[in-house]
Amino acid sequence: MPALSNLVDLINNSIQIGLPVYATGSTPSNYKVGNFTTARFQGGLYYNIGDNVKTNNGDTTYEEPMIINNNGEGYSVSYDDIYPFQIFHMIEDIKYDISPNDYGRPGSTMLETAEMRLIFSGSRLRLNARPEDIVAVLIYNFPKEFNPTQLSSLNIESCVIEVGQVDQDMYKIWDNYWRNVSYKLDLNTILFEVKYKLTSEYGQCFSLC
Repeated sequence: MPALSNLVDLINNSIQIGLPVYATGSTPSNYKVGNFTTARFQGGLYYNIGDNVKTNNGDTTYEEPMIINNNGEGYSVSYDDIYPFQIFHMIEDIKYDISPNDYGRPGSTMLETAEMRLIFSGSRLRLNARPEDIVAVLIYNFPKEFNPTQLSSLNIESCVIEVGQVDQDMYKIWDNYWRNVSYKLDLNTILFEVKYKLTSEYGQCFSLC
């Protein structure tokens, strides 16, 4: 969809509201949700949309998610415990249809549904938190909607956000995204995936410029 990466940036910004309390080593009794500055994250990383990249080494094909910029340069988002946590997003599927709200002008407004995944990896030691507690705060801070000003600046008429299933099986998640890559997981690792869906309506008033 137009500006999908911009919508992901808005999601990341919304999630940041509650996560710094973990990154400062707070105990569960001090967990709270509120407005925190990014300085308190102490190196937590927020990435945009990744792509699965395959490489060959002899008879083995390896696959891992990477963030690729528009210069064709990419860097890995594999779990690394030198950071307290990192987040990246993946596209599972995108579907297009004509919006039922085009008011007698067939094809003037498109309806796009993006099935998305948010992947969170982090260090228990650095975050001093259990995975289920981090999941709860992240979901709480996931945006429930985008405001009209945010959408109009992206030339999107409407966007509905739906948060779905959370998967905390870190070995399953690793196998889904890091295929044939040796596990970099241990008892200190937090790795989970959040499924979500963005359904947007947009017309012809957007530009690739």
